[in-house]
Amino acid sequence: MEMPLVSVFTCVYNRADKINRVFRSINSQTYPNIEHIIIDDGSTDSLMEVVDEYMRTSKYPVIFKSKVNGGKHTATNMAWDLAKGEYILQLDSDDELLPHAVEYLVGLWDKIPDDLKVDYWCVHGRCKIIRENI
Repeated sequence: MEMPLVSVFTCVYNRADKINRVFRSINSQTYPNIEHIIIDDGSTDSLMEVVDEYMRTSKYPVIFKSKVNGGKHTATNMAWDLAKGEYILQLDSDDELLPHAVEYLVGLWDKIPDDLKVDYWCVHGRCKIIRENI
């Protein structure tokens, strides 16, 4: 049985210097059925070069769309329209997940009895800040 598709989306504006963190994080996931949607909200930095490299090396399908700057909310709406997954996860350009995070979240959802799932609208995680070189 194929595992449900998880659509991960990242809306970005001028974050070429930060976005590799989320790219590495998604590529390290143990969950095998992910698509990554990247919406560029009119960046003027070298984001496209970074995304091109990521698209060449990613182990997951990457959907990239660029739009005129209109704010994160418009980029988010575009990402939702493109998402094909049964589950959707939004990550900012500087976010990072533990390698088993997506697998864990899908597993948590699957443990909820079907008749109780109508009582939930999401599975939510916590942040852990790791300070390096302090």
